[in-house]
Amino acid sequence: FDIPGYKEETIEEALRKANYVLKNVSNLSSTEFNDLLPKQFRMIFGTGRWEVGSILLRSRLIGVSIANLKDAGHWKESEFWEAPAKLVKTYGRLNEPGESVFYLSNNPLQTFKEIRYQVDDNKNQAVILNSYKVKKGFTANIIGKKFNNVTDASQVYSNMINTLFSYPSEIYGENVYKLSNFLSNFYRFLPEGPRVFAYPPVGETDERLINLAFEPEDAHEYLEYNGSVIIPDYNNSVDSNITVSVASDKYFNFINPSDNLPWIRDNFYIDFT
Repeated sequence: FDIPGYKEETIEEALRKANYVLKNVSNLSSTEFNDLLPKQFRMIFGTGRWEVGSILLRSRLIGVSIANLKDAGHWKESEFWEAPAKLVKTYGRLNEPGESVFYLSNNPLQTFKEIRYQVDDNKNQAVILNSYKVKKGFTANIIGKKFNNVTDASQVYSNMINTLFSYPSEIYGENVYKLSNFLSNFYRFLPEGPRVFAYPPVGETDERLINLAFEPEDAHEYLEYNGSVIIPDYNNSVDSNITVSVASDKYFNFINPSDNLPWIRDNFYIDFT
């Protein structure tokens, strides 16, 4: 609705505020952030479509213990899905403590970045990369639509949101998650389809890369588990030097990675040379 007498901000005013937010993202409270925003502005929505058969990926650190690697094929099926809400103790990009969200990406290396590969304690851990196949096509609102040439204030704020979502927490602190949660309140799930948002990935400007955040119940309805691979050398894998030591299919049967390279390529987007 329109506020009588309200005058839309100029691009220059919006740029000044957006730059201030991005420079102070580590210590800006949600209240201060809200006070900086104009009383009225257009929120721009983009959408993405995922058809049946599309592949989405999710990584998880599993430690350095040999026992963890040996037990990987004998985990419960539930361990390949969302964390129980009661075990979620910290903020995430689109979750608060005590709130479970099922995060995915469309690129294997991006999943490594999303689980904070830069943190020293994580570099020597093995990673399990899980594949999920879309079983019901869906459309999702995209948070932070990117504009290369802004023509009004609303596009400035959309670019600001895009940039803020790409900021890694290990550099900007947990507050970047608190602000991204606050910003998500300006967006709505589409009326038909799953409760899911798409959003910009950490540290990337490649617009082909995208992350997804599902409400867990809807993730189970729209996705099916599609298999896993274990990557023992996480640190080198970030630079595309990927070694797969263990693989299991969607029925949790062990398969030999060397004999199934085409399957790994098609279901995990990992190319071997």
